Amino acid sequence: MGGQKRPKPSPWLANSPPNGGYVGPFRTNVRTFLEDYGTLKSPLRSSKHRQNSLYSRMWTVPLSFSQGSSSKKNLLDLYVFEQCMVLDTGVVVCDNCRVAGWNSHPVCNLTYHFIVPARKLELNWRAGESVVKAALLENQAHLLHGTLHANGFGHLLRVNGYEGGSLLLSGRQMMEVWTNLCTLLKARVVTVEDVSHKCGLPYRLLHSIAHKTTWYGKWGYSFCRGPFNITESKWKSAVSRLHSFPLSTFKNEVRKHGLQFIVSLSSYEEGGKTKLKTLGDLMSVLLHRANTTLMSAKGKQATANKITHTAKPKFKQTLVSNMEAANIKIDDFQFPACRWSDNRLKLAAYVVLNTLSASSSWMSRQDVRDAARHYIGDTGLLDFVLKVMGNQVIGGNMIRREFNSNTRVLEYKVEILRGEKALPIVLPGMNGQATPKAKSDLNPQNDLKLLYNALVHQLDAKSARSSSVPSWQRDVRLLLDTKQFEKNYYCEVESKSREPPTVMKNAIRLLVSVKLEDGIATPRGKSQGHSRAHKVAIPCEVLVLPESSTVRQLKEEISRAMKDLYTIFENFKVTDILSGIRASQISDQARLRDLKIDRFIVAKGVGISKNTLYYHVGGVEDWIVDCICGTKDDDGERMVECERCSRWVHTRCYGYPDSAPCPENFICSKCRKHHRRG
Repeated sequence: MGGQKRPKPSPWLANSPPNGGYVGPFRTNVRTFLEDYGTLKSPLRSSKHRQNSLYSRMWTVPLSFSQGSSSKKNLLDLYVFEQCMVLDTGVVVCDNCRVAGWNSHPVCNLTYHFIVPARKLELNWRAGESVVKAALLENQAHLLHGTLHANGFGHLLRVNGYEGGSLLLSGRQMMEVWTNLCTLLKARVVTVEDVSHKCGLPYRLLHSIAHKTTWYGKWGYSFCRGPFNITESKWKSAVSRLHSFPLSTFKNEVRKHGLQFIVSLSSYEEGGKTKLKTLGDLMSVLLHRANTTLMSAKGKQATANKITHTAKPKFKQTLVSNMEAANIKIDDFQFPACRWSDNRLKLAAYVVLNTLSASSSWMSRQDVRDAARHYIGDTGLLDFVLKVMGNQVIGGNMIRREFNSNTRVLEYKVEILRGEKALPIVLPGMNGQATPKAKSDLNPQNDLKLLYNALVHQLDAKSARSSSVPSWQRDVRLLLDTKQFEKNYYCEVESKSREPPTVMKNAIRLLVSVKLEDGIATPRGKSQGHSRAHKVAIPCEVLVLPESSTVRQLKEEISRAMKDLYTIFENFKVTDILSGIRASQISDQARLRDLKIDRFIVAKGVGISKNTLYYHVGGVEDWIVDCICGTKDDDGERMVECERCSRWVHTRCYGYPDSAPCPENFICSKCRKHHRRG
């Protein structure tokens, strides 16, 4: 597959897929896509566990895009890794499927990873496939990483724009890549865990307040599943209340609780068409201004990158000489052994010290990195220096590093020791000159943080009086807890209504599923009293057949599709059509065009595997969830097991914050109540 031909760049990076994409199901579309555009890069490794040959393989697909006003096309490599779940028996469980509520789906034979790396990857296949997969699949710095199982259900794992270290494309552009890719290949349903940040703050809260939807909502992602028994209606109500919260009431409560707030609030109304009346209005303006500032900084960085290499020694010389003139020396500080030279470590340490000295308040790790990257391009070097310098005395200054329980990020601050000289702000520009001050006194990033701090004030504090906590606290907590969102690309779901099939040119498009025997289930629960059947749910699959196909050919195609998709159907064969064909007697020789058929077909058959390991992509669970919040299944939040009834409950629902250690010898409220009665 891929051959020796030179692959042509995919023309649909920032545009809609040509001709609406392929017409078949995802499992066949992705193979055609790789044949058309991909170049095979990995050696083949066959599975000996199956009659069908399966492999773990990798392709690269060149993507074309334009940057700026230039008409010149640039190329970016998309890596596609085909992971064979039969070979990788240790990773048959998909945690993302489990949290999304798809844990009843059977394990697919293949999973496809679509990756756009931050920089060109150097993969050494001779070191072993496990080493390659670790470098490819576990890298947190990819600009894009999404997975799609063979049945078209998948997960968007990571999108990194400019704030995440991208030098080529923004987060919005990477989302266009992913959306067009899923549309082209006919993906079914895709989830995303929204843990994105803007200026170091959780974006799902900020964007929802400003625009009544998450950032991913721009591309059609909606509520999927909430922890702590949060429903879609509860989430929407909380979003609406915060968006329309009167700004005057908000400011009064902020003063009541003695919180610092935005001083130049009226300045944000200047030049605006409407007055800021609600919390949503203010959040929208702040996000717009903060994003404009970030994009402006990105443009300045791009201009600075065009400076010739001969200017860099002047920058380094100016920085080091200024630091040494201020009697700030780090020569005595010993860095651990690493791959960077002493001079590079020293320069990076100088930059970090000056960056922190420019602020009198705590700075998040991301903010320090963003500021320092204007002078040090190696983010790995910056991460290493920040890690080593934390809570260390350097040049007579203590570099404090603490974990902020509200924002859940690491923060840094310079503490000047007694008798020492304060650090001057001496960071020069890339041309050796002092960086000019901003013309405007507005600082939208800082004001955004002030607003966020007011929103999360006493978020998880225990108080007997409701008046001691802000009125918006419960809604803010609900939005922060809700992270799972999904997009149904074609809204094709099982339906009992007798809808006709989709008719294409000389072909029909059907949705098919398989009804399993009542005994096909796995037990859940440790004791017999708690055991309950956890049945396998087969998602409907797309079939495209010629109109002239017979019922026998329909059965054969369903059997072939199930074998192609799921491990438990290795020897499966359809015996009967249970529903979808309206006829008293169904002959195998009858042609579909001569029958009254529905869009959704249900079949049954024989030959299902007895190996329960592959029955559920969420794992063969032997425990049950029964929390006081109403949750009956694993939602991804931290839980603890009751010592008496073996039920699992949320630690937070029982008063243990996530930052506190997990309780030992825990007894749930039901068992305590039963014990008192006894």
